[in-house]
Amino acid sequence: MNITLHLTNRCTLSCKYCYVDKKNPIDMPWDTAKKAIDMAVDMSSKKVGVSFFGGEPLLKKDLIKKIIAYCEEIKENTGIKFFHNLTTNGTLLDEDFLLYAKKKRISIAISHDGIKESHDTNRVTKQKEGSFDIVDKNSELLLEYNPYAAVILVLNPNTVTNLYKSVNHLFNKGFKYIVLSMNYAAPWVEKSLKVLKNQYKKISKLYYDKSMANEKFYLAPFDYKIISHIDNKKFKNNQCDLGKSHLTITADGSIYPCTQLINDKNLLMGNVDTGITRTVFHLKEKKASEDACLECAIKDRCVHSCSCINKQASGDINKVSPVLCAHEQMIILITDELAAKLYKAKNQAFINKHYNELYPFTSVIEDNSKVNKEKI
Repeated sequence: MNITLHLTNRCTLSCKYCYVDKKNPIDMPWDTAKKAIDMAVDMSSKKVGVSFFGGEPLLKKDLIKKIIAYCEEIKENTGIKFFHNLTTNGTLLDEDFLLYAKKKRISIAISHDGIKESHDTNRVTKQKEGSFDIVDKNSELLLEYNPYAAVILVLNPNTVTNLYKSVNHLFNKGFKYIVLSMNYAAPWVEKSLKVLKNQYKKISKLYYDKSMANEKFYLAPFDYKIISHIDNKKFKNNQCDLGKSHLTITADGSIYPCTQLINDKNLLMGNVDTGITRTVFHLKEKKASEDACLECAIKDRCVHSCSCINKQASGDINKVSPVLCAHEQMIILITDELAAKLYKAKNQAFINKHYNELYPFTSVIEDNSKVNKEKI
């Protein structure tokens, strides 16, 4: 079982595309967090994933440490393993917490929209000032302590013209794990989607060049779509299951099936005090828009079954929007052409990444060996 804890709905920024309701500030009490962990443990047998989210979760550093200490106590008594990750806007990162996170093996993802012009368009402070300078600086600090930290870049129509430059900027900062996250709630139109397609093509060339130089990196959705072709079973296993293996708990203890669905009371599943009082599985039809997608050649590689994306894009967890459809067709075609070129070139970096199951482990060992040699 995996749970996401919204430790607070307060934040240090006022990002223009944020979906979290900040009108009524609330922090998660320790008792609520404890009950959420206990619930996850009761629903698990061997391991529990705990994600810290917000608002800005680093506003609650003490609570994070208390939760992890409690998880360690449970592990000692039951043998259940815990895995922790955290998503932050980067403004409150400091050496003390990063040292703690490294010691406790907390995976950290930072939100960063790339070059200054793009980042400061949407990721602004409460005073409407850009946050690029502090986030870009703290990104360097993050990578010092965690070279494999992920960075999340939100794709928005008002910044899409700079997407290639932004991705290149993040690679040049030292990020090896970049996630391009489409904002489906934004007003995408034919013109902005065309710009996105051209930007994807430029990024595809960058991906090719970095692979031919045998660089190690992961870039979503490019690698994600390549996996959907090479190992479709693995791709499907990572698809949305609407509250079956993942639950989101808000600061007041409410239980939802997904982080992006916390504003929809119709999808409320219960509370940590009462437990799960209703499931939402019945709201999910056999497959999202099954009839509409039945004849589509890429339906098995598409995210049309993801309820939160459908809700964000169309307002209905079972309805696929034309924007999602256009995006999936676009990115799958581009990544297929890219993968075919790299496979034909017998590129070792590409083959290792997608055909060697042990590569994620051996790659880290290899990187650490290089670092140790440099220190010597």
